[in-house]
Amino acid sequence: PRTLFPYTTLFRSLILAVLTASVIQFTTSDQVILCLIGSLLPDIDHPNSMLGQFNPFAWGGLMTHRGNCHTIAGILLLSLPALALGAYWATAAGALSHLLGDWLSSLFKGYWWGIRLY
Repeated sequence: PRTLFPYTTLFRSLILAVLTASVIQFTTSDQVILCLIGSLLPDIDHPNSMLGQFNPFAWGGLMTHRGNCHTIAGILLLSLPALALGAYWATAAGALSHLLGDWLSSLFKGYWWGIRLY
C-alpha cells in the first residue's frame, strides 16, 4: 500500500497560515503549528496517513478515505480538540486548506498525468 506524503499538504497549510495571519490573527507559534496539524486532519481516515496510522477505525476499514472527514462538518468536528488550546480557527483553517488542495489536485490531475513529483 502506498503511504500518503504530507509534505505538499503541510506546504499548502503554511501558505494559508501566512496569507490569512492578519484575518485569523495567528499570533502564536502554537496557532501556526495547529494549522499545520489541521492540514493533516482530513486524512485521519486513511490507514497509511501520518495521523491515520494511529486511528484503529481506519485500520479496520470502518472509515473510507475522502468520506466524512473530507467535509466541512467533518473538519469542524475534527478541529474541536483545538478549542482547549485556543486555536480552533487556526486548526480549522489548516483542514480547509487540505480540502482546497485536494480539490485543486483533482482539478489539475489530467494536466500532471504521468509526472511523479515525489
